[in-house]
Amino acid sequence: MSLEVSSAELAEALRRQGIAVSDFAIPDGSSSGSHPRLIDGAAFVLDTPTETPALWGQHEEIVWAGGEPLFLVGPIGVGKTTLMGCLALAHVGIRPARLLGFPVRTTEERLLYVAADRPQQIRRSFARMVAEEDRDALRERIAFWEGPLEFDLAREPERLVPLARSAGAGSVFIDSLKDVARDLVKDETGTGITRAYGHAMTAGIELVINHHQRKTSGENAKPKRLDDVYGSTFIAAGAGSVVLLWGEPGDPVVQLSHLKPPADPIGPFDLVIDHDLGAVEVIEGTDLLAVLRSAPAGMTADDAARALFSVSSPSKAQRERARRRLERYCSRELAHRREETGHRGAIKAADRYFATPPSGAQEPLE
Repeated sequence: MSLEVSSAELAEALRRQGIAVSDFAIPDGSSSGSHPRLIDGAAFVLDTPTETPALWGQHEEIVWAGGEPLFLVGPIGVGKTTLMGCLALAHVGIRPARLLGFPVRTTEERLLYVAADRPQQIRRSFARMVAEEDRDALRERIAFWEGPLEFDLAREPERLVPLARSAGAGSVFIDSLKDVARDLVKDETGTGITRAYGHAMTAGIELVINHHQRKTSGENAKPKRLDDVYGSTFIAAGAGSVVLLWGEPGDPVVQLSHLKPPADPIGPFDLVIDHDLGAVEVIEGTDLLAVLRSAPAGMTADDAARALFSVSSPSKAQRERARRRLERYCSRELAHRREETGHRGAIKAADRYFATPPSGAQEPLE
């Protein structure tokens, strides 16, 4: 006796038992009935690029990874909107495709900028970065949503993708998170926001979000951990990259550090932010390669860690991060390592790194 039933019969039987089947498909022997999010194990695991795709960054130094939200966090008035605007204009090809020394991948798709937090200020910020000759490009490549969204992102996360699609956008920049979702400290808000990330990423829509840090306190004068990002822990946990800008409101020089990198962290280094011109630039000498080039006697990994992290006694993790970065310079022939043979007691002397290759001219960091 055959026990075979059709998909329709099985779906109807499940419905009679109160089981919803709208979110998945019941196999009927053909691939046409499968849900678009159902992927076989081999394709999901093995048919994926092994390298992290960089939308902003290069090699292992990635600020914004494809398919993972980027958060720009920091206190009020440190230049988050200026930096976000520079990134948006570079991403759509209106400004040079390079920011803070790292390449920015340009897109042919439109960008949706949600100007939820003080739209007039955001408008003035963008106006300082462009000119009248950019009018056609701005019209074609960027759409702005003025003011808060018509829905709460945490309570209706599924509405973000249709909003982007209605603007013809392949990426969404949200400025800022507090203006599109309420009760950010609640975990149900955090999980709702991460669901919005998931819907967007699955639909191929990239995200960049401005957000804030917790208020400083006597014991925590400079919040610098991922836990210091304001709101539910799930908000930052769902991001692929979290970059901190730190300084006082209106400071022309602020510090950038990487709280959550998708690969190797960038920085920390100091930025000059020209709020009048809408320009952001790394101060010379805060980049490790620039420091290495100014050290004729070379540097050890310990020296590099002290320069990178502004500490007198770097941890093992900081020392290893610095060593890995120095080794990358060597692999690209921007530096070379001299192996030391001497010993201090039973401890071998640390190898030293030099910026100038043994032969050939120096190359710029690309």
